[in-house]
Parts: sequence; structure tokens; C-alpha cells
Amino acid sequence: MSYNYEKIARARESTSEDELLNLSQDSDKFVRIALARNKNIPLFILENLSRDEDADVRYYVAGVIHLPTSILERLSKDEAVSVRWMVAQREDIGEEIGEVLSRDRNGDVLIALASNIGIGERILERLSGDRDYEIRKRAIDNINNKRMREIMKVERELEDIYWREVYYGAEIADLEELSWRDWMDDFIEIKEKIISIDGK
Repeated sequence: MSYNYEKIARARESTSEDELLNLSQDSDKFVRIALARNKNIPLFILENLSRDEDADVRYYVAGVIHLPTSILERLSKDEAVSVRWMVAQREDIGEEIGEVLSRDRNGDVLIALASNIGIGERILERLSGDRDYEIRKRAIDNINNKRMREIMKVERELEDIYWREVYYGAEIADLEELSWRDWMDDFIEIKEKIISIDGK
């Protein structure tokens, strides 16, 4: 297979709307893929590419930064697994699209979603009960990591309060309000769940 490197380069770098529109209709999918990666691409052309007949083009569109929700919603229901997998990895998809993907029948899509740190705990809790071992483990690990980040955040708050008191004589807030023990209890529960799954 031969590549038209000159045309591909124009597709990636051009700022001319007329040229970009023409390139979006090029018969070479690699030109259209390069176009999807162009930071100057107008939204309406990106919209057209999200409906491209070639799944590889739609796959690259699904990876574009700051993609509108309307395009993400459509790509989350794409017939190609690779496209849905790419969407499932995005941290900015939100709860509604996350819900759609959580009902996907493809294991690779669900694994990608369960590993996504941007997904809410409600969806992750459901995935943690999936029949597939890898999906369960990824979801539980993700929940565990989220809780751990929260614990570290509370610990930093406690430390900040302490050092402000030591060095600046600031008034100490009621430490019980931070409820760090509740977080620790949740963390231990998740860890026990991971151990029980690993032992199966």
C-alpha cells in the first residue's frame, strides 16, 4: 500500500476550511485519519468524520480532545468495538455516556470503562459485581484507588491544619468533621473485597 505523504501532511497541518472540507471527502482513509488529528479542524467537519464509513477514522475521531458530547454519545453506540473502546477510556464522558457503555456486551469495552478514573463509583460498583473476573478486578482496583486518593487528600488537610497551628497559631478545626475514620473503614472493606476476588 502506498501513502500520499504530501496530502496526509496537508490534512494534519492545513488551516484552510475549504481545503480541510475537500480532504474530508478524500478516498484515502489515512488522509481522513490525519485530518481527524488536525487541531484546526472545524466542528462540522469533525462531525462528518464521526459518521465516516471507515471504523478506523471514527476511532481516531473518538480520541480527539474536547469532543462535543453529541459526538461522544453517538460514538459510544458505534457498531465497531474499537470505537466504543476508545470512548470508554475517556475521562470526560460523564455519567450518561458511562451508563450506556456499562451495558455494552463487549468485555474489552467494559474493562476499559472499569479502568477509567473518570467514571463514578455507582457505575464502578455495578461493574465490580460483573461475572467476568478481569472486569470485576479493574472496577474494584479503580474504586480502591479513588478511595486512596481521598484518604491522602484528608491526610494532607489534617497535616495542613496541624502545621498552621504549629507555625502560625491558627485555630484548629474540629478534626472529627473530616471523618477520616469512615474513609479508612471503606478502604479496608474494598481491600478485603479485592483479596476475596484474587483468592477465587
